[in-house]
Amino acid sequence: MEPAPKPPARVRESPTPSILRLSLVVYAAVVLTTALAVATWLWMRKTGEIPIEPSPHLPGGALISRMILIPGGQTDKPFYIDTTEVTNAEFCAIIHCSDTSLAPTLPAVNMTVAQARQYASYKGKRLPSALEWQRAARDATPAYRMNNVWDLVEDAGSHNVEALAILGGVLKPARLIPEGSSAPDVGFRCAKDP
Repeated sequence: MEPAPKPPARVRESPTPSILRLSLVVYAAVVLTTALAVATWLWMRKTGEIPIEPSPHLPGGALISRMILIPGGQTDKPFYIDTTEVTNAEFCAIIHCSDTSLAPTLPAVNMTVAQARQYASYKGKRLPSALEWQRAARDATPAYRMNNVWDLVEDAGSHNVEALAILGGVLKPARLIPEGSSAPDVGFRCAKDP
């Protein structure tokens, strides 16, 4: 008597083509989404801050804007203004500072008015007017209550540049800053029209 034939070895079946295609589509979507997110992040870093309202945060808390919108009134136009002074790292990336020992996160100081205007212009912004700075300080932000330095502002009436500060919650009288001068306690913020 012959032994019973062995059943053929069971071959492992490969996934059906539709499951394989679906897996490839999901994988491609993940890769494309990741590439798009990285490209967007790099683009935003290159072009500077982008005013986004009402929330300046992406999901996950990634800050994409350090400007706030100061709404207009019956006689005042709306504008954006930086929530903090321009830092050494931001300033030196554009103006190329010779002092490499500057703390990158501290406000940039000791720049001339021309350098502050050059930085603002490069970023597509400008120095705020004294009235804009005061409106922002009054309306908007606790950041002004903790001023680290005096801020350069344009005085449109006299075509001079002044420095304003709030110290201890009190607006100090403006300091006139001559065009070619700089000071170790004077920095700046930028403003931008919507």
